[in-house]
Amino acid sequence: ALAHAGLPDSAGRVLAPALADPGAADPRVALAGAWVHARLGQPRAAVALLTRFVSVEGSTADQARRELAENWWWRSLQSDPAFRSLLNLE
Repeated sequence: ALAHAGLPDSAGRVLAPALADPGAADPRVALAGAWVHARLGQPRAAVALLTRFVSVEGSTADQARRELAENWWWRSLQSDPAFRSLLNLE
């Protein structure tokens, strides 16, 4: 909601504690954090969290990549080289 309202500082303060420990965080937290960064026009941070999400998915990483490629949430990242590389589109 904070990202949708265009409040990047508030969104960042809410996300930071949840993303502080990459090993403890539920991969869905990384996914949600990536969406917030994508929504706020921060593609580098979004792709970093998506990379974490895909790496945690393990045996279903290919499926996760397909879903990321098809989901409208990531439309703003479609032309980003790092996002395309993560999805093996480059």
